[in-house]
Amino acid sequence: PTPTAPPAQPPTSPAPSPTTVRSAAPSTTLGYGHPGGAAFLGDSGTLVVGTSAGLLSLSTPELATLRFIPLDAPVRELAASPDGRFLAASSYDGATATTRLLAPDGAVLFSAPGRAAFFGADSRLLGLADLDNSTGRYTTRLYGLPDGAELAAVPGDRAVLSPDAALIASFDREELVVSAVGDGELLRAQATSAAFSPDGATLAAAGFNGVELLPFGDGQPLQDGRRTLTGELTLDVAFAPDGAL
Repeated sequence: PTPTAPPAQPPTSPAPSPTTVRSAAPSTTLGYGHPGGAAFLGDSGTLVVGTSAGLLSLSTPELATLRFIPLDAPVRELAASPDGRFLAASSYDGATATTRLLAPDGAVLFSAPGRAAFFGADSRLLGLADLDNSTGRYTTRLYGLPDGAELAAVPGDRAVLSPDAALIASFDREELVVSAVGDGELLRAQATSAAFSPDGATLAAAGFNGVELLPFGDGQPLQDGRRTLTGELTLDVAFAPDGAL
């Protein structure tokens, strides 16, 4: 798609106010459609808003319109790679979902089934959750960037990658599945949330019995150092950047 210049603003149009994307975008776009998702483009300070008509780029904090790229399908979800080189724009209607990998200028690099896009820390992997309507179960697929080659498929959704992208944790309904990328499952456990430590050596799994720490070495689970921090119901877990839980 060819980027288009923003339409002329009517003299009586209200000045944008930096509130939330959902409330601010309609007041600044004037015809660009309803917002469906937003992401910051790397460290550029540019906020990209996916709308029912395309992609709108805004400067921050002013929320001034930079450009608009029309698309032929509404953007319901939007994710940006950490390095700002890629955008994953997801569109879906009912049970059918498709995600397009885009360059910031709107060029489509490839399309794949699924939604809930996420990127690897080095921006070389894209993950998508694809629903099988016949079974009601999800499969998370990993694609190499920028060519879109499928590298792995694991059961479940809500997946998280280890920092080195060697391991992936997904949820097959209420069961945590940890897999080596491209090499199959390593373990299953009951959990509701999971997070890898910044060094990738530990997976924290939260669930009905608390938070369990699962150590890994050379891409394999280790029994030594496996422990439970709390025995209480825990719904979510995350690591701080310094490794604190």
